[in-house]
Amino acid sequence: MSESTPQEEPKPVQEDVKEDKEKKPTPAEVKEPTEISQDVPDSSISSINNSTEGKATDETHSQELNLEKEPKLSTESINEPNTEESKNVVVKKPAKVIFNLEEMSLKPKIEQSWKKAVFERVDARAQAMQQKIIYKDNLKKELEKQTKTKLPKDDLAKQWFNTEEMTLSMRAYLLDKLLPTLIPGVEKMLMQVEKKILTKVDIPTKFDPINYLGEYLMRNNPNYIKDPGVSGYQRVMKEVTEHLKVHVPNTTCNRVSRIKEDIKQKREQRENIKEVKVKVVNTRKQALQEQFDEWILDPKGRIPMAVIQNTLLDFFQKPGSHLEKYSEQLNVADSLDPRFNKTEFAEYISLHTADFESEMFGELLKHLCHYADEFREIIKNDMQRNMFAKLFLQCDHGKVGFLDRQRTLALLETFYDRSSKATRCLLRNPRQWPFIEFEEIDLSEFWGDMDNQKHIYEDFDKTLLEINLLLAEKYPSKTLSTFLENSEDPDKLDENRKSSSSEQQLRMTEEQETVMISVLEPEDRESAGEQEQYKESIEESSQLWLTPELKSIISEQEELERLSISKQVTPKSTEEELNRTSISTLELQRGSDAKQRSSSELIINEEPQRQSSAEQVSSRRTSEIKQNSYEESTAEQEPQREVVPEEQQDIDSTSKSEKDSILRESEKSREDIPFEHMEIPPQEQRTQEQIHEKEIFLSPAIEKKASALSRKDSLSETTEQKNQKDKACEPKGKTIEGKPWSGDLLSCNWKEKYLNCEDEEQANLIYNNPRLTELHSIIRNIQSYKKAKCRSAFNRESFNLLQFVQLLEMFIGEATPLSVSESLTSFFRKHYAETKEEKINDLEQARLKASCTLRGLLLEALFQKWDNDGSGFLDLKEVDQLLYTYKEGMEKESMKKAKLHFPFPKPHHGYEVKLSSKQFQKYIELVVAELRGNEDLVLESLVEFLMNALERTHVESLRNCARRKWLHQIQYAAETSGVSLEPVYSETFKALTQDAEAHGNKKISAHISLLEENLRLPSRGNVLLRNVACTLDDAPYVLNGVLYRDMKGISFTVVDEGKPIHVPQVQHHGNIFFWNHSCKTDHNGSFLALPLQDAHMRIFGVLAVDTLRDPHKINIFLPHEIRFYQGVSNVFSTAYHFVHGREHILHVVITGISWLQNIAPTITAITTYFVEPSSEQNSEYVLRKMMVTGQQGLTEIHRNPPTISRKSCIFKDFLFKCVDSSEVVLTSICGETHMVIPLREKTGEALGVLDFNFGKNRMLLYREFKDLQKMMKVIQAACYEILGELSGEVKRKYVLEIEHVGEVQRAGILFFRIMLQELQENFRLLNPMDIITLLLYDRNIIRPNSRMVSETHEKLVHDILKGIILFFHPDLEESDWDICKMYVDSHFIENICTYDPTAKNRKANLQLIYGCIKDHTRTEVWEFGDSIIEYLYHWVHICLALTELTRKLNSAITPPLPSKTDSCMYAKMPTEST
Repeated sequence: MSESTPQEEPKPVQEDVKEDKEKKPTPAEVKEPTEISQDVPDSSISSINNSTEGKATDETHSQELNLEKEPKLSTESINEPNTEESKNVVVKKPAKVIFNLEEMSLKPKIEQSWKKAVFERVDARAQAMQQKIIYKDNLKKELEKQTKTKLPKDDLAKQWFNTEEMTLSMRAYLLDKLLPTLIPGVEKMLMQVEKKILTKVDIPTKFDPINYLGEYLMRNNPNYIKDPGVSGYQRVMKEVTEHLKVHVPNTTCNRVSRIKEDIKQKREQRENIKEVKVKVVNTRKQALQEQFDEWILDPKGRIPMAVIQNTLLDFFQKPGSHLEKYSEQLNVADSLDPRFNKTEFAEYISLHTADFESEMFGELLKHLCHYADEFREIIKNDMQRNMFAKLFLQCDHGKVGFLDRQRTLALLETFYDRSSKATRCLLRNPRQWPFIEFEEIDLSEFWGDMDNQKHIYEDFDKTLLEINLLLAEKYPSKTLSTFLENSEDPDKLDENRKSSSSEQQLRMTEEQETVMISVLEPEDRESAGEQEQYKESIEESSQLWLTPELKSIISEQEELERLSISKQVTPKSTEEELNRTSISTLELQRGSDAKQRSSSELIINEEPQRQSSAEQVSSRRTSEIKQNSYEESTAEQEPQREVVPEEQQDIDSTSKSEKDSILRESEKSREDIPFEHMEIPPQEQRTQEQIHEKEIFLSPAIEKKASALSRKDSLSETTEQKNQKDKACEPKGKTIEGKPWSGDLLSCNWKEKYLNCEDEEQANLIYNNPRLTELHSIIRNIQSYKKAKCRSAFNRESFNLLQFVQLLEMFIGEATPLSVSESLTSFFRKHYAETKEEKINDLEQARLKASCTLRGLLLEALFQKWDNDGSGFLDLKEVDQLLYTYKEGMEKESMKKAKLHFPFPKPHHGYEVKLSSKQFQKYIELVVAELRGNEDLVLESLVEFLMNALERTHVESLRNCARRKWLHQIQYAAETSGVSLEPVYSETFKALTQDAEAHGNKKISAHISLLEENLRLPSRGNVLLRNVACTLDDAPYVLNGVLYRDMKGISFTVVDEGKPIHVPQVQHHGNIFFWNHSCKTDHNGSFLALPLQDAHMRIFGVLAVDTLRDPHKINIFLPHEIRFYQGVSNVFSTAYHFVHGREHILHVVITGISWLQNIAPTITAITTYFVEPSSEQNSEYVLRKMMVTGQQGLTEIHRNPPTISRKSCIFKDFLFKCVDSSEVVLTSICGETHMVIPLREKTGEALGVLDFNFGKNRMLLYREFKDLQKMMKVIQAACYEILGELSGEVKRKYVLEIEHVGEVQRAGILFFRIMLQELQENFRLLNPMDIITLLLYDRNIIRPNSRMVSETHEKLVHDILKGIILFFHPDLEESDWDICKMYVDSHFIENICTYDPTAKNRKANLQLIYGCIKDHTRTEVWEFGDSIIEYLYHWVHICLALTELTRKLNSAITPPLPSKTDSCMYAKMPTEST
């Protein structure tokens, strides 16, 4: 590039010479440039500068003098040198000088000097002329001002102004052309007449006025007089003329005036709009500043910027808001350090919402109010987590970093049992999943247990059914679903759902209502009076949930009684008033800072409370609440925070005190709400407590009705009561239950404060060891490649800090006050104790874990140093030869003993035993175990010996580092691909081409071929090789090409032998297939084919590399290049199976979700996330949103799934909590309940999460909750099986016949196959007589009081058994039950356990079987309460699904992933045939 630069500069000179060749230059004109040009090449650098400077000054001076006189001469003298001299001097010789010198030092200074002088002179003259013009204009203006002051205006001329249309144009013409001269002339004439005293008629004179006037007009012709004097009358006349011209149509002045008027109007309009905008902006800023007071602030009165950014981001990303473009402008802060005060808060939000409409801004204010409450909950949970983290450090006496899992769970069970019933309603049962794992539950209990009391929430189903029962008794003609359909605010319900989740949860048929009648028995109450009182309280509570439209159904007398009761305000109020007060308290209790989410607030749906509070706060704001009453209530509460007693005899008294504490919490929260205080008589306290316990389980729709009715009733109250209720909108306090916020969030600095990654600690120990200096750089690279760090792995024996904190947070729940958390921490401190032996054992385990991590780092670094070319394997002979020289061969026998315990891998081609990285580490550990001395010291000594024995040059080390980076990029592309192979292909070819250019100086081509079953032309071989990817230049010839066995080529030889083949010269081989047939020249180059093998050493494809496009004659692949290409093939195989493993897991998840959606309609949405390493430097990992399944079972899968990071999920950090701890998280956000369940790898770390959204429901019914557990257990087992097979740790097993078809088909039915195996194991545990007893079914034994129910259950048993029998005996299609029951014998269970629904010889009639069971719902089977019927019901549905999938093999089993051209697709697994 530098040489081409001077050759382009003289071109204009040469062209000018050719154009002016005909002109004859004078000798003087030629001599001057010749001398200048010749001085440049013949002199040194300094002489060049001196000569050019001297001549430049002379020439500049002469040019300045003669610039104006002879401009043409100066230009011609420069542009007309001799042609030959210009070519020799300007082009050639200066080119050498410019090539050797810097460009800036050789610029033509002569040209610069004269140009600079000319420009300076021109600028000076232009500035002088401009100043002269400005001076004249200013002088003229001054004269005009003086004239105006001397000659006042004569308003008499305004009489000429008349806009009459007939004379308008003529008047304007006269005023413009004639009258300005005529009027002064007439005035002069009259003055002369008066002067000569000619007014008298009798006096004779020679004065002629007409001649005088004519002379005046001729002398004062405006065309010849430049500056005539102007009188005051003329000035006004001129102004009148200008105004008249404006009104003359179709004239320039008229058009200009119109334009000016339009411009003026538009300017005024813009100014008005600007003023309105400024007012709107100021109003919005004022509203935002007022809204700022709703947030809880740090001690300096500020709020973190990241919190506000997350709030705005969630608002912009709301479904259906179409505000995604605003989210792109938000760059969320990485930390909480940037903070906003009130002014900055308003300015920042205004900046991002400047163009919002009023309705949208109103929605934003409501959103901010909601999230202000959510932020309080985050701070409260953060306080709890900080409390639990400190508790972990206090209980971890040995500082080993973990606590015993079984002891922790036992303490939680003890605390749960000793708590009062009111407290247990807030806590979650630690004896149930997710506190215990699926494997810890007995198989028969897991599948057959239908005890609703074992719900995670105590008496959840029972209380919900009691509410439904009382509503059904009160309104027998109306079900609760009918009430919900007549909702007063239907727009607030989910528009994407045909019916709300609460409707589906509470929908009852007439048979189910009859069943619920039997739930409540009189003996369940302590007395008949309490039972009646309990019924009335629930009955009155349900009355509040009715809409005004439904109240017309009730009799007029009941309506009048209700209204009369509602207006009473005396202390002796009825139970209905208490209920209304309770509901109103629930609506406004979110506004109380002291008692957020207390015991009376834990309800199924928390969104109505937050919405009511947000609407009230956004509409009216008053002064802040005083803290005096709050402190008094806190002081009263403190004595109640007692630790649960140990002795059983104190349980009753403690329960009573804790229940009183909970009631005081509720009373204390009501103190902040300025509703009329109502004393509860002692005889009604029991009823009020029961009401509060039932409010915990209210449905969201019912609560909406209560809040709506509460607002309706408030309209009929007195003005005084309304003013009192307005006080409820006062701003919230600045504390969380009396505790101020420190300003920090534990979730943001969790790692820095509490966590220490074991890998980093051990790596730092190695860095401090001077004996292992050569491994430091390799270990740093290994650590940098580990992106997703510090994820906790699940351990069945212990909890680390993250898992312990998450467990206690899961146990406490969200609605419990901090006093319960403090009681729990006090209880743990007192009762968590370890023996001396346990402490020693824990320390030993911690030491072994640290030692294992240190060994792994050292041996991995040693392996990478040894495998310098990145092949991924080491030759066992080479390893042994070097090991035998350790200590001069004194330890050779010990090392040979270690080989006896080592499981050698399968030999490669040529009977070579290759060791992978894991095999090498295991082999060295066995060697160290056989050597004498401390294992850690022996390992360090052996690693140091091997490190020093492996001599590597600096060039080889750099080559190793570069190749490791390229190999890592391939695996990283697979981990961040979003289940796509395209990035893997791209990075693979990129690594090959970069290495060939950098380390081989070659230009290569490459392609990847995968084996496929040859179904179209089986005569040409059972399998074929299809080219699925190639380099860009070869795509037209190679891509999608097919190679058969009967064609030329060595690829199938590589497949058969399993070893790479190198052809140095393809033109002499004779068995090479060339894809590019258009090339007519001889093919010259090398060809290398490498096998692609999985973890089981099975070949699934070929990687081919050639140098046919390389221009060099000698382009043979060197040994180190071949070894690197082997490493590329190994890494590509790992990445390929990684992507396919994630694809198979997605397939299993879709199948499981489809199964669950059919039997658990309460679940509104299920979102699947995968964990991926982050591209950012300081971030640990991100979550990729793979797919979303709606309530209709339709799964949306995007081609480019979006990713979410931790910094943008402050309000939705439950996803990252689940990944961090690998534990289940149950939480609520924005009124919706979420249960996040991890999908674990074989190591116990979370590879992904499933987010189950329960909508407005607090929890699922126990039946649906159990089905959710079954689904997750099967999906997790399928994940373990898929990952184990892909890693080579588990040998693939085939249970069903369809599994032999292919991997994709096998992944599609894996969910049902594992579920079928679980059921078969349950059947094997049964006695054959258990099935036969179903034939002895007697309706009078089961339900003696209800004949209808017994008939229904009898039909259920008969239909399920008949459907199963039809699988075994399809010929019994028209047979009745009396014939079918003969086949229920002792072999019935054996037939169930051995039945394969995918076998080809099975000819089951699916429509007939489905007709037997379609009338029986999942609820009916659950209510039957028999575990055997439960097993049979699931078995028949699974067999139906497997048979359906087998018959739709090609369409139903295909992995539901989008194609390359689709942005997204929808998938839904097939159900039973109808």
